Formats: sequence, structure tokens, C-alpha cells
Amino acid sequence: MTTPMRRPWQRLLTPALAVSAMAVGIAALLAPREPIGWFAYAPLAEETFIPDQLVLMDTGARADTCLLLQAF
Repeated sequence: MTTPMRRPWQRLLTPALAVSAMAVGIAALLAPREPIGWFAYAPLAEETFIPDQLVLMDTGARADTCLLLQAF
């Protein structure tokens, strides 16, 4: 078995991609960060939300399930 001959740029592609990925990772770690916080909070409710009906699936999921069951 012989190995296929590769072009010179193909031999350099993997190390070049690895070095560039490492450089991007290091740059992301060293970049200055600004704190991100919430600018508004919803008021806390004093009562528990109870829906009028039991919701197990939305309409699209019900239609998908019906189609799957009919297919088999």
C-alpha cells in the first residue's frame, strides 16, 4: 500500500489551522471583558401560576406525533 502524495499546502494546512485556533483561544481569554448584568428585573409574583389546561405538547408536536403514528 502506498500513501497518496500530498501537495505542500495540504501538509501545512492542519498545523496552520491548529495554530490559528490556539491563537484565537488565547486572544479570547486575554481580551478585556465588561460585566454583563440585567438592566431590569420582573417583579416577583405573590401567587403560583396554574394553567387552565394541562399542556403536554404544543399543536405542532401533536401534529407531528399523529403523522408519525399514521406512517407506521
